[in-house]
Amino acid sequence: MCKLNDFNNLKERVLPHLQTYKDDLLINDQMVLKDYTGDFISSYRSSGTHLFLMNLTSTCNWSSDNLENNIQKYKDLAFDFLSLDTNYLFCTSDGEIREITLDEAKAFLENKYQEVDKTRIRMESMNLLSLANEIVFYMHDKGRTWKSKLSSEWSDSYKPSLLKLRNHFD
Repeated sequence: MCKLNDFNNLKERVLPHLQTYKDDLLINDQMVLKDYTGDFISSYRSSGTHLFLMNLTSTCNWSSDNLENNIQKYKDLAFDFLSLDTNYLFCTSDGEIREITLDEAKAFLENKYQEVDKTRIRMESMNLLSLANEIVFYMHDKGRTWKSKLSSEWSDSYKPSLLKLRNHFD
């Protein structure tokens, strides 16, 4: 969670630059950061603020439908918003706040999107629906001992999805 002191430090740095839309910072940003843990970028100009949460699981639509398009749209939107602003702060989950340039802000986001894209590719390589169905059937069939029997009974399986699952419990 963004601690009150961390938000107050952010507020002290940003508020003097805001001429209008101070509620962007004082209400909206504070509400978003209240329960957020992780690094983020705060960008601002005289007429408002934008937040870019580096923990993308809390900001993206992770529906499996058009996942790649959703990630690309979010990235494009983030870059568009960054370009509107004139000042950029990188804020860590440890409470450190430092000024960064527009290019650095874009690089932070680009790195995060590359991580997310690698995860997307890994997820798409697994047949999650098939795996989920096998697990549900196995859990129903074996009852409360399904985890302990999983490794031994599927040990000779060479299906990639089952190997990944079995290795998770080994």
